[in-house]
Amino acid sequence: MPSVLPPCPAGLVAAGSHQALERSTVPAVPEDLVLPEPVLRCRDEADRRLLLQSQDRLLGAAELALLAVRAVKKGVYAKRAPDAERLMLWVLRHGDALFGHSKATRVLQPQLFEAWGPSEPITTRIWNILREYTEEADLFKELIQNAEDAGARACSFLLDLRRHGGGTAGLLDPGMAPCHGPALWSYNDAAFTEEDLVNIIRVGAATKEGQEGKIGKFGLGFNTVYHVTDVPSVLSGSSLLIFDPNVTHLRKHIPNPACPGIRLDLRQRPATLTTFAEQFRPYRGLFGFQTQEPFDFPGTLFRLPFRTEEEARESRISQVAFSVDRVERLQSGFRDFCHLLLLFLRGVREVSLKRLPNQAPSPEATQSLATLCREQIKSLENAGDSRTGQSSIEQLTVQWESDITISHYLVHTAQGTGESLVLFQQGMRDGTQPSPPSAGVALPLAPTEPGKWAPHLDGFDGRVFCFLPLPIASGLPVHLHGAFAVLSNRKGLWDATAKGEWNWALLRDAVPAAWLQALSLLRDMHREGDLEDYEYHTFWPDAGKARHPFTEAVKAFYHALADGRDLALFSDGRRWCTMNNARFLDSTITRNTRVGQTATRVFANLLPEPLLAVQLPNWVRSGFQLLERARTVQALWQRDQRQGCRRTCCILELLEQLLEQGLDNTAQVAFRAVPFLPAALPGARH
Repeated sequence: MPSVLPPCPAGLVAAGSHQALERSTVPAVPEDLVLPEPVLRCRDEADRRLLLQSQDRLLGAAELALLAVRAVKKGVYAKRAPDAERLMLWVLRHGDALFGHSKATRVLQPQLFEAWGPSEPITTRIWNILREYTEEADLFKELIQNAEDAGARACSFLLDLRRHGGGTAGLLDPGMAPCHGPALWSYNDAAFTEEDLVNIIRVGAATKEGQEGKIGKFGLGFNTVYHVTDVPSVLSGSSLLIFDPNVTHLRKHIPNPACPGIRLDLRQRPATLTTFAEQFRPYRGLFGFQTQEPFDFPGTLFRLPFRTEEEARESRISQVAFSVDRVERLQSGFRDFCHLLLLFLRGVREVSLKRLPNQAPSPEATQSLATLCREQIKSLENAGDSRTGQSSIEQLTVQWESDITISHYLVHTAQGTGESLVLFQQGMRDGTQPSPPSAGVALPLAPTEPGKWAPHLDGFDGRVFCFLPLPIASGLPVHLHGAFAVLSNRKGLWDATAKGEWNWALLRDAVPAAWLQALSLLRDMHREGDLEDYEYHTFWPDAGKARHPFTEAVKAFYHALADGRDLALFSDGRRWCTMNNARFLDSTITRNTRVGQTATRVFANLLPEPLLAVQLPNWVRSGFQLLERARTVQALWQRDQRQGCRRTCCILELLEQLLEQGLDNTAQVAFRAVPFLPAALPGARH
């Protein structure tokens, strides 16, 4: 067993040893190190002379280090883990002096470090990825996506502008010194699984595509962090990962540039935290970081040290240094898109952005820049059939410094039951693991009084989401979410190949299903008196404003309404009916305000139940006219013209009321455009 020989007569030292350690070595061997048997120390010059006379071999520091590593490998220190830890950390710290660069890595890596990095040359690959992700602020979305996939509830960002001095003695490698300046931190309250830690190094591999509950798909997003840094690190649970694609900061620990990173287990090697205390200095006081044993960080923490001018000159990833001006741009970029970040996320409900000035007196002296919160105000699952989807009224609160913006949305998500479901089932049979055929809509509302709501479309700009917001405007009166096949840079949707076919199916099936179900919920709220100032078509799409390819969703929307015998989504402001029971006046009559109001009143009074007189705006009429085989408004009007007696009564009453009031020129023009009385009986000869 390992032992430390207490001071004793020289003869005893010689008698119990065949190998002895030189009294003075470079580097020096600390007195508290427990040496493997049969190595003994020379306590004084007399010991040394006696050992030489006995022809015992004297060891230098390098020879001792090799013996120590072999002893640890053989399990000699199995019951003395702290002693093995101290011994191996001494070997690691002085590896270059003991062995030289290459041998140090071969000796140390199996014990303290496990190679952890992409297994292919990646600097060019990352360079190309950054060309696709042109917006530096995209990295906020990607880190939030990682938090969502890990099951986090909260995600925090910190712009840390401090510069940490100190020497290089306490660093894992002297090359890490440039990484101790300003940095961006990202924390979330969920720990990565082993699978997550593996996936994060697979550049460009679709490691999460098709996984239920995962919104990341392409294995590309994490690499947006290289917009700002050359040396990202990830701390999660007991694992610390440090990536160095350029192999310029951890040279002595990366023998293979194709695997440019290291992984440390701080639970198994807790002494690392004290031996390399300078390496962990930036962590102190941030996000609950503590060095107590057993080490287990509560969550996941990314540290992205901003690229310096010197690093930029040597980097094969990016030549963009992150000055103070660029940090300000990063902060502004977050502000530009943050107000909708949480709308369709299922797990993350809080996001914050803070700043820590360079001269901050302590790590706790942060300045709050932004706080985002999502809160469920009311669940609407009981208002309709819970099998059709999930519904709620959500409140989004965005506070930027002292400015606070609060918005509300009815959010409804549903699964496709037609074309998209067929493609999903086919993909499952083929083993392609497609995403579930899900879609959702968010309809903007405003509170009028407690428990009462009204539409809020002032200045509204319908955006497209794939869980997180995409830089795509739809031209629709709702925010639209879908499990879309998104281009690798998340700037657009696929419109060709099988991925494009999937998107078309979602737009024709899952999207209109979610949309119409949400309108049914609004109808129920209106009936119960919880929704005010609402017209049935408020959140219907205007075909003239919709953008490609979302016109497909518009056509499917109107098609479903025209064929929907059970969709009671037409209203006169009091009662609701289906398309089959809705009756519309010709637009040439309703175009004239005076004639239209009177005609509508007379028309409504003469219709027997369950028929209902409904006003139809021209833009809604245009939506129905997109259809190839639906019952158009014109066909419905012609059908009403054939209902003889009822139509004649309506016309006579309308004429009577209007004649009593007098007809102006515009009213006369309106009447001339509509055939009121038949010139002959049906079938009569002229």
